[in-house]
Parts: sequence; C-alpha cells; structure tokens
Amino acid sequence: MHIQGWRLGRPSSSGEPVKLLYEEWIDLENDRYYFDIPIQHADGTIGNLLHICDGQYAMIEGGYTPRGEPFHPTVEFRRADPGAKNWAAMLKPYEQLNLKEGFKMVGREVIRGESYDMWQGEYDSHLGTVHRVRLQAWISPDTGNVGRTRSLRKEDDQWVTKNERTLIELNVPLPEDIIVTEPRPGFEITTPKEEATVPVRRRFDIYYHTEFNYAPLRYWVEPLFVLKGGSLLACWQGVDNMESRDQSKYFEGLQTGGDLPKLPVEVFALSPQPNVRDVMFVGFHLAHTMKETELGRRWYEWSLFIPDKEPPEPDAVLHYGVHTRLNVERTDSIGNAWRQPAVDNPQTIDTEADFEVKVLKAMADRSDDGSVPEHMTYENVMRIAEQLQALIAK
Repeated sequence: MHIQGWRLGRPSSSGEPVKLLYEEWIDLENDRYYFDIPIQHADGTIGNLLHICDGQYAMIEGGYTPRGEPFHPTVEFRRADPGAKNWAAMLKPYEQLNLKEGFKMVGREVIRGESYDMWQGEYDSHLGTVHRVRLQAWISPDTGNVGRTRSLRKEDDQWVTKNERTLIELNVPLPEDIIVTEPRPGFEITTPKEEATVPVRRRFDIYYHTEFNYAPLRYWVEPLFVLKGGSLLACWQGVDNMESRDQSKYFEGLQTGGDLPKLPVEVFALSPQPNVRDVMFVGFHLAHTMKETELGRRWYEWSLFIPDKEPPEPDAVLHYGVHTRLNVERTDSIGNAWRQPAVDNPQTIDTEADFEVKVLKAMADRSDDGSVPEHMTYENVMRIAEQLQALIAK
C-alpha cells in the first residue's frame, strides 16, 4: 500500500498554515514499512522524520529541542513486533462511507484512469469544543477501493481542509531501496540495534497522563455493544487524579436502571454520527465492576444507553459521539488529560450466545477473580432495556 498526503500545520511567518507532506509505504504481507513523517520545529522550519521497519528491526527517528538550541535529531532501534498493528484496516472506515447515514454521493471523478464516486458527509466532533467535520472519500464502484480521502473542519463559517490523502495505491511493488535501517548523518543513536528489544505494549490505564495538575481529569469508553432492539451497552470510567483513587463512594446506593454514578467525568449520553435523526442515547446505570491491577484498584461503570427515538442501524453509523459533564467542585485544574470524541467499532449482540461470549467476557476481564454481577444475564439486561425504552417513549 502506497499513500501520499498532507496535514495542516501551524501558521508560518506569513500567518498562513503550512501544508506538511507525508508518504507511507506498507508491505502488508511481510510487516515492512516506510513512513516519511513531516515535523514542524518550534522555530517554524519544516523537517522530516523516518520510521522504517525491514521486518527484523524498526528504526524510529525522533528528537528534542534543548532550550535555546536547534532541534537535536535522534534514532532509536526496536525489534520488529509482527502483527502489532493492523495496517490493512487503515482505510476500512472510508471503504464503507457509502453505507453510512448522512453520507451521499456528490460527484464522480477519474483518478489514474479509474472512475471513482465521491462520497461526503458531516458530523460533530466532540474533541474539547464541538467542531463540525466534513469527511470526503473517493470510492471505486467497481472494486470498492478508496482512491482519495479528505477531512475538513468548519472554522468561522468557512470549511478548512485539515488533512488529505491525495494518492492511495494498492498492490504496487515496494521500492526495496527505501527499506534501509541505517541512521542518517547527524542523528544521535539512543538505542543501537544490538540493544534493541520488542517494545512492551503499554497496558491502558485510566490515570495515564493525569499526573499533570493542569489536566488531572480523564474518561474513557470501551468496550461498546449494540443490543438487539437498538440500545447500547457501554463500559466507561471517569477519574480525577487530584482526589483519592478509591472510587467506591461513587457506586454506593446506585439502582439498576437508575441514575449514573456522578464520577468526576460523567459520560451521560452517546449519539450516532452523523446524527441525521437527531437521536440521543441517554445513559442509565446497569452494573459496576472492580479489578485490582498492577497499578492499583480500578472501578468500571457499565451503563445502558437508551435511544430517545428510532435509532439508525449499527452498520449505518460512522461512530458514536461521547457526551460528558464534569462533576468537579473546584474552579481550577479541571482540564481533561485526554478527550475521547467518539467510539468506533461497536460489537453487535444479537443472541444470548453473543452476550455471553462478548459482554460477560469483557466484564470478567475487568473484575476481580473474573466475577460478574448476578443480574447480568442476557434475558435480564434485555428486559431492563425494554423497560427503559418504554419509559423514555412516554
């Protein structure tokens, strides 16, 4: 797979944002790749960093800028980690835009001799403040391949292109002369090949990056399930690193089908994007689990999110936007360390077997001794969802 494109950087001295060009070559069969990544230095100058993997070693270029000095480039070597990323899934969301509600074909274009349909849709991105995003993809009606993608954001009533894949080629020969893991002149080697190891995959933890006082809050929604009938079942967390990490107080007195726990960051609703039906999935408490991890005890909220009107089919949803509120009394140091604007790839639950294999396993993985609350059965959860849907319908 060969991709060329650009993303919008910071404004240059002229005041205009800079287009940062990039190029990617990926050998899907042999876990080799070549990434030419643009970098905009603090002084506004543009450079590039290479990430190259030859199947055995990965050479990662980086660097730092000492105070008052120019950028200092570095190289780190790692052992290749086959299968660490599913590169083939990179374009999957774009390949299916013609199936999503709110997307329509707005034109046709010939790219490198092949005819492509241009699909376009808009949705709200809840990354910090709400932004209106327009997504475009050129899809071949014959092969389903994607020939180009573009993402725009509405700023001051103007659509600004933020990034674009201008060239996407599949099944093309990989230039062998670019898969070279030899440091370029001027780069300091921080980890040589003979010391390279397979990188340890960081286990996700809700408190990661909350140690900074300017951003001690964090939330996360994962996993997400779509139940038969249209309701959603989601696991989420919300923490404040400036308070005790014992969150047991938030789960006292909760009722199944009742109010959500008033965690520091509360995920109170989800919405399909694009939201052409103007539907909101409202959250209700279902259960909670606790697990002692190597980093400490963690609490997990499991909620039902009930649509307030007829929802779209799961396959017609690009992703589910996350709506949060802060339940923090202080007025300073209430920033989020990381905002999760949306949840992708929800799992569908059509049968009791699906529920046991997917939902109960996910709960057991997030619970001491793999225990699951007794009321978490398929029949009971579906009954509660139906009752809540009837309540909302009134």
